Amino acid sequence: MSDLIHKALTAKRESKYIEFKHGFDIDSPREWCEVIKDVVAMANSGGGIIVFGLDNHGSPSGVSVSTLVHLDPADIGNKIAKYTGPTDLEFEIRELTKKKQTLIGFLVHGSGIPVIFEKPGTYDVGGGRQHSAFSAGMLYFRHGAKSEPGTSDDVRRVIERQLEFIRKSWLKGVRKIVQAPHGSQIITYQL
Repeated sequence: MSDLIHKALTAKRESKYIEFKHGFDIDSPREWCEVIKDVVAMANSGGGIIVFGLDNHGSPSGVSVSTLVHLDPADIGNKIAKYTGPTDLEFEIRELTKKKQTLIGFLVHGSGIPVIFEKPGTYDVGGGRQHSAFSAGMLYFRHGAKSEPGTSDDVRRVIERQLEFIRKSWLKGVRKIVQAPHGSQIITYQL
């Protein structure tokens, strides 16, 4: 993940794994819905990072994001679960620095099982109008620098990523057996 942080701090634009946020108003339902959509889309796409305090070109925005340092990851997880139901989403909050400006990074780990929104991310835009950042029943993924509804190819990639993880863990177990000293006993058990 430290490689991803370095890439995010040197990037000049957003990508599938990197999202920049100019600032963040923790009292704004709109901003929360947009961030939740990005977190879920990144998790479904294999992971990524959202960096608060950078403009669209990766330069410090000058906007203070210090209030994010004090957010409890459990509270953020609860905000996400309000729309997705219980999930295994994993993320970390990191304090970062670029050109002497304090930034906040949400490092999002990839999810082995795609996260589906159970409730729409709807917020008021004024004048009695509503806007939805995401819809109920939808899977969101990163397509380039955007978080968008998923396609069949996105689901296929999640399955392939999970199968590759399983293959690697099995091969790791086989290597342990092959490298065991002569005369070792191997004990197996059934789950």
